[in-house]
Amino acid sequence: MTIPNGNACFVMICIFHLRLNSCKNVPQHYEKAFLLGVFIDMSRGLKTISQGISLFTIGGIGYVIIENIWRGYSHVTMFFAGGLSFLCIEIMDVRLGKSVNTFGKCILGSTIITTIEFVFGCVFNLYYKMNVWDYSHLPFNLFGQISLVFSSLWCLLTYPVLYLGKSIRRGLFKEGKKRLYIHKLYQNCGKYQKEIATKCKL
Repeated sequence: MTIPNGNACFVMICIFHLRLNSCKNVPQHYEKAFLLGVFIDMSRGLKTISQGISLFTIGGIGYVIIENIWRGYSHVTMFFAGGLSFLCIEIMDVRLGKSVNTFGKCILGSTIITTIEFVFGCVFNLYYKMNVWDYSHLPFNLFGQISLVFSSLWCLLTYPVLYLGKSIRRGLFKEGKKRLYIHKLYQNCGKYQKEIATKCKL
């Protein structure tokens, strides 16, 4: 069940509410289920945005800390590169679920980080001449911005990142049992909506 936003959503709720009141064949809890579905649809969008911002911030801060430990300094652009990498890896992990094993996700995570690193390197190092990093001295490098050596390290780094992401989703975002409960409610709302439409000829 996909609900439009803004005034269209409000109008639809009002119309459906009036039609439900005029229909005697529909149990009262169906109306509550439908309204709950509307609320879930609207809140999911806001929750997704807030979670994305949180993951981006955690990833950015985390990578800046790693860089300071690794080489003693960092750069503001690394906050954005780290945040974007962490967010993309989390999206990949959630989307793929159990269809891809951990090793496969580590390979994909390394690809994500390497791609972001190459884009940031071309923009900030080659174009703007900021010289944030330079891999020219490493073997198998491309324009000094990415290297097979660091891509291998990113593959290893993805493993704890995946674990951290799951911990954040379960702890900070309260996913798991509560998410499954909401998902079942959401599915029931779609079922109730179809039954209501049939009985009331909506």
